[in-house]
Amino acid sequence: WERPASIELLNPDGSPGFAAPMGLRVRGGYSRSDANPKHAWRLFFRGDYGQSKLSYPLFGTEGVTSFDKFDLATAQNYSWSFGGDARDTFLREILGRDTQRDMGQPYTRSRYYHLYLNGQYWGLYFSMERAEANYGESYFGGSKIDYDTIKSSSNDGGYTTEATDGDLNGDWKSLWDLGRSQATSPTVARYMQMQGRNLDGSRNLSLPVLLDVDNLADYMLTVFYTGSFDAPLSTFIGASNNWFAVRNRLTDDRGFAYFAHDFEHSMCVNGTTSINRVGPNNTDQQGLFDRSNPQFTHQDLVGTAEYRLRFADRAFKHLFNNGALTGPKIQARFEVRRDQIAGAVLGESVRWGDAKREPPRTIVDWQAEVSSIQNNCINQRVPIVLSQLRTAGLFPNIDPPSFNQQGGTVPSGFTLVMTAPAGTIYYTLNGLDPRSIGGGVSPTALTYTTGVALTANTSIKARVLSGGVWSALNEADFTVGSAVVASAANLLLTE
Repeated sequence: WERPASIELLNPDGSPGFAAPMGLRVRGGYSRSDANPKHAWRLFFRGDYGQSKLSYPLFGTEGVTSFDKFDLATAQNYSWSFGGDARDTFLREILGRDTQRDMGQPYTRSRYYHLYLNGQYWGLYFSMERAEANYGESYFGGSKIDYDTIKSSSNDGGYTTEATDGDLNGDWKSLWDLGRSQATSPTVARYMQMQGRNLDGSRNLSLPVLLDVDNLADYMLTVFYTGSFDAPLSTFIGASNNWFAVRNRLTDDRGFAYFAHDFEHSMCVNGTTSINRVGPNNTDQQGLFDRSNPQFTHQDLVGTAEYRLRFADRAFKHLFNNGALTGPKIQARFEVRRDQIAGAVLGESVRWGDAKREPPRTIVDWQAEVSSIQNNCINQRVPIVLSQLRTAGLFPNIDPPSFNQQGGTVPSGFTLVMTAPAGTIYYTLNGLDPRSIGGGVSPTALTYTTGVALTANTSIKARVLSGGVWSALNEADFTVGSAVVASAANLLLTE
């Protein structure tokens, strides 16, 4: 049900907020239980209520300034209000989506708030964009009427796949059909067709782009690293759950974009660092179109050598060389959100700490769980997930080449040194892959024998070939120029 309501934002620093009429719904599935006194909300801005959109920079300069809808979410399964659970942090769910952002992928944004409901303090919440047609129109362009939004739905009680915008049986079905064929009889031609490409990898404008390989790989790496076990395949219901896919049918050359959603069942929440979500999982349902989901597409493609190696490229990019999934980067991302609510948790504990237990949950419980994630989970997951990927054949046992400097600014004539424990290093200076589609050495590739002198801005791509097996790709961009040291003498403040 949707009911008329109103919302007002009061910023504690005195900066302008907003007040707006809206429609209000309860948000969530399992959390709708009558045993839960603190529900999440979905907010709609429609002309029927007097204002067709909310015009406000809800996410500052990070996002758009016009909204048809957004969610006010809160801790649910691992909450003090619903279960009196000591694992409540308000951090796991947002970490998954912030990680997609730092991997360079589309993501949904959030900000934390204290919520008052009809004047009564209702605890800590966070806003969240909803990855649907409105989101696509805002961030990808075009008209929302041209978007397909595909997601898992429990409306029929069976957790089946549905289109909440557009058509389930159009391009989504085409992608699924191609993936199923690829799983049983993989070919390079079909894999390229899914990406709207010719056999040589060039764009074929007569074909729709259904698959964005890097987006799918990065989404799955987010799932695998965080150990999410309720998205996109759930261990609770034995089916797909908690995922969104968005694509413009008419103008989008990017393929379906996948979005992390409801990642609260993650980051060692079950007490173990060794959880393995790499799979393959739920294979008994993989052939059912009404259970189609991004992990099934991924599992359909793992038999394709080109996909496996590209997946390994993305894994190396994010799991090494200070990438988005390295321990220090995850720690820094986690600490930003931790520090945003370190004081606000006091209000949550006063309002809901004793909702389900005595003595009540307090900030001490929150601090203990946060410390556990930081000390016993974040850094430990990196080598564990890498081992799981190797076992699944998604990361070669041949190590990529190492660089004596991983990109950045270097002086003219800088000597780039590459090393590898085994095999032959092939590299390019033109931004192309040293490996050809199909597994051969690219005609533009060079064989590394000694250091490479850099005299101009250069994009290096390098792989190791050993025993007919290619390593993942190591790539780095170098800017050649004189190093500049900032000081009071040469620093100019322009704004």
